[in-house]
Amino acid sequence: MLISQILRTKRPGVVVITPDASIRSAIALMVRQHVGSLVVVDEDQRLLGVVSEREIIHTLDVEGTDLSATAVRSVMRTDVPVATQEDTVRSVMETMTAARARHVPVIAYGCPIGIVSIGDIVKSRLDETIQENTVLKDIARVHWLSS
Repeated sequence: MLISQILRTKRPGVVVITPDASIRSAIALMVRQHVGSLVVVDEDQRLLGVVSEREIIHTLDVEGTDLSATAVRSVMRTDVPVATQEDTVRSVMETMTAARARHVPVIAYGCPIGIVSIGDIVKSRLDETIQENTVLKDIARVHWLSS
């Protein structure tokens, strides 16, 4: 299965934020959009990084509770792995595991067009496994009936 197939099941586009936005505005945007991460882009919509609940919580632990004025750029992850629509779910899963990344932006021509989470990957693999199991049961049933 390809990443493009996962993207088809998700809402179109990607929720983005600028690196100069405040953490407070990032939190508000995540809540409004019901997402756990935001893709950080520059003025040309080029990928700069990702900010997620995880980075915000880690910063809260280190810096204290007043992050309202802190800029996204100071907490975002810049070493984020990326995927393309043509990548396989399996290869992205391996990349996520190696990089300990829970969110991977999907890019085309240097710009983000979507994002996949570890939850999307797990759901995709589970659906694949269920489908394979159904096929194997059908094959076994046909073989049993014909013998």
